[in-house]
Amino acid sequence: MNFTAGDVLELEITDLAFGGEGVARQEGMVFFVNGGITGQTVKAKIKRVKRRFGEAVALEVIKRSPLEIEPEFQLVPGAPWETLPVEKQQEIKKAQVFELFQKFAKLDLTPVFNELISSPREWWYRNKMDFSFGTDTEGKFALGSKKRGQFRLVESLEKPCGLFDEQFEKLLPVIREWCEKTGLPPHDGKGGGYFESLVVRRSVAEDKFLVEIVVAGPDAKFDPEAFGEVLQSQLGTRFGGAFWSQKIREEGQATRLVSTFITGEEKLREELCGLEFEISRDAFFQPNPYSAEKLYEKAVEFVDLQKGESALDLFCGTGTIAQILAKKYPDSRVIGVEIVESAVEDAKKNAERNGLKNVTFACADVRKWLKEHFHSAVKETSQEVIVVDPPRSGIVKKSLERIIDRAPSRIVYVSCNPATLARDTEILAEAGYRIDRFALVDQFPHTAHIEAVARFVNAP
Repeated sequence: MNFTAGDVLELEITDLAFGGEGVARQEGMVFFVNGGITGQTVKAKIKRVKRRFGEAVALEVIKRSPLEIEPEFQLVPGAPWETLPVEKQQEIKKAQVFELFQKFAKLDLTPVFNELISSPREWWYRNKMDFSFGTDTEGKFALGSKKRGQFRLVESLEKPCGLFDEQFEKLLPVIREWCEKTGLPPHDGKGGGYFESLVVRRSVAEDKFLVEIVVAGPDAKFDPEAFGEVLQSQLGTRFGGAFWSQKIREEGQATRLVSTFITGEEKLREELCGLEFEISRDAFFQPNPYSAEKLYEKAVEFVDLQKGESALDLFCGTGTIAQILAKKYPDSRVIGVEIVESAVEDAKKNAERNGLKNVTFACADVRKWLKEHFHSAVKETSQEVIVVDPPRSGIVKKSLERIIDRAPSRIVYVSCNPATLARDTEILAEAGYRIDRFALVDQFPHTAHIEAVARFVNAP
């Protein structure tokens, strides 16, 4: 049979690939199915066909898997494993990571495996959610999640999904009804419509929300003050602040987002590992702060600075790890390097807020900084430890080579993508570094995502 994009098939999911896609086979073709779980039979739509495999998306579950449990929350695409017991999720994640390292790094992790750290919260753990406006399958005004495999259809959140905050998720139908009564249309997925998204951030320390409504542009029918009043009346003391962000399209220029503060507070305060951080409307902060603390504590444990050692934190983002190290080791020097200017500015402000004098931050491309500062002051001490927390793509080979050239005593690698960590492990092994400690952190329960922390030492 010749399979083509758009075909709808009935597929039995027999396994799960790394990254969470279900694996199915039909007439000699392997299909990777977005949204499928081992043991399910699904109706799936083919998105792409290659010579040896195809990619598909599950449209409907025809038969449930014997592994599944009855969910108490509304199922959403952001939690594809919500019907699997969390212990089973972690079992799958650990097995997949071990298999990755065996395959790509020729390494058995069993002797060096430290632990798999569960998220302190299985539910209600996220501090940021992005809800979409649109229309549902019946053409009704909707506010919730994009329907799996669709760009235009949205499924309204009618009851909590268990990921963000129970009170706010129950408030979503109220916000949807208020927006619908303005007479302005939701985003249609083709560049038309008015209401586009609702972005919500929550401070765990203050137990307050920053709410941002993103719209297509100015329109007199939308009353931002009235929108702010609805939020205040519904959230009470948990209301932090509200913003109205308009997409402005000017002829011959790129679309820009113009944000207007409506009411309340413009920024909130957060705490992590005994440090204070400022959360603004567009600032990056770890989506699961409960689990992020565990992740950073494990990284710092693996760093284990000794007297006379200094630390270099590469791809440091807003400098969380660098600041935790600076606080724990006040006699050591710590330098953070990050290319995103706004993140570096946040890092500097937070370090000042936390009274840290032994940490500095540089805004630069890591590869270029390593070349320009090979004989930097950070190497004046007897030895240095390097911490890396790169993006999902891992470390560019040239940057990794320059890290190796510095001959650090230890490299602590924090990874949001174990596949690229396994790839980089092979390069480090060739340079004489071996993993002596390895841990996994389940930051995002009910998804296929898993974080890893590895410590590399010079092989004897």
